[in-house]
Amino acid sequence: MKGTEPMDRTRYHHILRSTVFSGGSQVVSAVAALVRTKIAAVCVGVGGIGMLGLYTQAAHLISAIAEMGLTASAVREVAVARGTRDTLRLAQVIRSLRMLVLATGVVAAAVCMLLASWLSRLTFGDNSHQIGFLFVGGALFLNQLAAGQTALLRGLGHIRELALQRAMVAVVATVAAGCCYLIWGINGIAPSLLVIGGVTLAGSWWYARRVNVEPVKLGWREVLAHARRFLGMGLAFMWVSLASLGVAYLIGIMIRRELGVLGNGIYQAAWGISGYFVGFVLNAMGEDFYPRLTGVIQNHEEAGALLNAQTEMGILLGLPGMVATSACATWAVSLMFSPEFSGAAGAVAWFNLGCFGRVVSWPFSFVLMARGDSFLYAGTVGLFAVVNLLFAWIGLRLHGVTGVALGFAAMHVCNFFTLRVIIGRMLVFSYAPAVRRLILLGSGCLIVAPFIGPWCGMGLALTLGCLSLRSLASRLGPDHRLVGHARKFPPVRWLIDVRLPT
Repeated sequence: MKGTEPMDRTRYHHILRSTVFSGGSQVVSAVAALVRTKIAAVCVGVGGIGMLGLYTQAAHLISAIAEMGLTASAVREVAVARGTRDTLRLAQVIRSLRMLVLATGVVAAAVCMLLASWLSRLTFGDNSHQIGFLFVGGALFLNQLAAGQTALLRGLGHIRELALQRAMVAVVATVAAGCCYLIWGINGIAPSLLVIGGVTLAGSWWYARRVNVEPVKLGWREVLAHARRFLGMGLAFMWVSLASLGVAYLIGIMIRRELGVLGNGIYQAAWGISGYFVGFVLNAMGEDFYPRLTGVIQNHEEAGALLNAQTEMGILLGLPGMVATSACATWAVSLMFSPEFSGAAGAVAWFNLGCFGRVVSWPFSFVLMARGDSFLYAGTVGLFAVVNLLFAWIGLRLHGVTGVALGFAAMHVCNFFTLRVIIGRMLVFSYAPAVRRLILLGSGCLIVAPFIGPWCGMGLALTLGCLSLRSLASRLGPDHRLVGHARKFPPVRWLIDVRLPT
């Protein structure tokens, strides 16, 4: 597929629609996370942010081991059962999913609580956080139940309900966690995770309860039969989760041992800032692009066109904000955290470059998932998890937290070119000229952004924003409703309609 066919605007319409739904809730979540982080930064300081990051990474790692990729694989199983229009089969799959997440939630909580002392020593170097991991165990149980409800909504294609759930949970969780920080200070970090888990479960239940399911009774023998199908692709998902979460956990431990909890707080701050403007794009890929790609993956030409469209839209929507964050990293750190976190500014730009690599390489990963190439998918993720850990270790020794961020960017450059070769041969795929230019433009702007100063950087980001707006309007076409609304404002209408010299 050479990317030379006439433009199919419906692809861009669908991508934008799903991104607006998913991204709109992601914006609410991001703002809520900013407020929650700001409260935490003021109440618990740099050390508290580092502690929160280590607790969270440990929790995610334990959860990934205990659930064995169940919820990720369940999305596909629910979607397939729904496609058969067999209500009995769908009810059996949903019932099995709910029973299995209950079991894996109990296992995750039990493992965390039984190993609380060991986890405290491994993560923090002493037993002083043993009680904290008991709270984490409770949070794991609640989060696993919530993940099952979310997997159900994703599999049924309830994008709107997922978006509303995410937004509601983000706002309520921010209020709840903020109260924990304000009342108990640094001692409220672990309890806040349990409170957030309860809020997440309540939010997922509120929307999942509306799903009409035919009543069905299943014994554990039937449930285990369904579990074997879940685990077919689920083990690959588990390995992918273990690779990515395990590396994040190990990097956090390395930084804590090398630079202390304060150094890990700086790392967590830099990492958090860099992810805000790509989170909504990556989230939309998982909730919409992956299911649609699965439906056309046998048609190489259509799959290639969808890859081009998704990559192009991802860059247009995320690049201006990423450039602004890289150029104004010092301002962003002070605004989102406090002046105590000023050491994070140098790492933000490199983390942003790595996140740009995720935007352009993740569509390739979804091709492997859609084809069911679990071995190749797990192998590439595992390989680059090791590369990420190696680059992070080298960067930490040479340049501290900034070196870790530089290693992250270098890993994603290697990941992109490797997947580009694999998918290029698999689908006979090549980028459309416009997409190639966007990738080069985005890479160049993110490399120079931290060196041109905040004001020039803001000018560059504004220019990119205007170009992105023009490009989006041309992709959507003059008849699209959003383009029609935008043209009601004279400056926007001039920007969309003006003819640039060629």
